[in-house]
Amino acid sequence: KDGFITNSHCTDVRGSVTGTKYGQPNKGDGVGTEILDPFYWSGGGCDVPNGCRHSDSAFVKTTSAGDRKVALPGEDSLEFQKYGRIASKEQWPLSGTPATKVGRTTGRTSGTITQACANVKSSDGYMLLCNYRVTSDHTLSQGGDSGSPVFRVIDDPSPGDINLMGVLWGGSTNSFVFSPLGGLELDLGAMKVCAPEIGC
Repeated sequence: KDGFITNSHCTDVRGSVTGTKYGQPNKGDGVGTEILDPFYWSGGGCDVPNGCRHSDSAFVKTTSAGDRKVALPGEDSLEFQKYGRIASKEQWPLSGTPATKVGRTTGRTSGTITQACANVKSSDGYMLLCNYRVTSDHTLSQGGDSGSPVFRVIDDPSPGDINLMGVLWGGSTNSFVFSPLGGLELDLGAMKVCAPEIGC
């Protein structure tokens, strides 16, 4: 199916499919409809009342295919300059890996993965298993950046190509937390995210 990933907490009901509509720039403008948002489970190693999942994610079906690229404004900017073609997946990044995100509020910012595959509790009481924290000494994220793609610019096989790593769901000024592609695929199923001429 053609579509995009956003956060489960950005749907009308977290962990339940209600057909939330998405638009650009307004919700009612008809870009897509939520069709997959798995429930949060408890027990079996999950000891938080609201439940656990591998990712804060939901799948939104669109009427047309995207071009599998990420907007690349300048660093610390919302000024659009070019696209980065998705050339590969990095499902479970290593600690110390550089990570970049492009968000609605703070634009393009970059830091380093300082916590890898950690269980992180959201502010509203859900546990995200094996998620990742990125930190920096400058502003990384603010409210409204939820759903940002997280990636690494690799310039391979072509300049500007990126390695997609996951989706941001939370954070503070000098850090953000993201669900890795590996966790997204555990919750939502395997995804084809790379440019069609590359495939992955």
